[in-house]
Amino acid sequence: MHVAAGLPVDPASLLPRAEARKLDRGQQLAVLSAREAWRDAGAPPVEPERFALVIGTGTGGVLTTLAQDDIHERAGVRRLSPFTAPMLMPNGPAAAWVSMDLGARGGARTPVSACASGAEALALGQDLIRSGRVDVVVAGGVEACLHPFTLAAFAQMKAHSPPRPRTPSRCPVRTTAAARASPWAKAPG
Repeated sequence: MHVAAGLPVDPASLLPRAEARKLDRGQQLAVLSAREAWRDAGAPPVEPERFALVIGTGTGGVLTTLAQDDIHERAGVRRLSPFTAPMLMPNGPAAAWVSMDLGARGGARTPVSACASGAEALALGQDLIRSGRVDVVVAGGVEACLHPFTLAAFAQMKAHSPPRPRTPSRCPVRTTAAARASPWAKAPG
């Protein structure tokens, strides 16, 4: 039985190679998800200064951090990617990539509140609209941290299901038609 599940399609395969190389996996997911959400919303006309982003994450670019640390230890500082710093920052998806990609200039925020990061992003997005500071917000959460190290760390603090759970998950999952139509919901091949 699997305790975690990866995506059936590598998000990097859905982006131009040059763009994918500059993004951590979580940032790739954020860009693709935001583009899909923007398209689904009908790309509403909005002044860039009245358009904001709020994308939460609990771990930021942890996969980049781990991979680049391995490279640093094995081959030295000169072998690190020049994109390491923006790839490992938790605010990379909102502040760096998605805001530029969608042209939002009304603010780019990144709540980092562990498992509540995505929910906090939605609440903050709602607050921004209700306060009148912006008219449109793309909000949500992103995580890309499936790695033996992170899984072991969460297991040590007993923060996920044990190796042989009685049920695969403690919370029900509902799949919408839109989620099933998403490009990464389709099996590769």
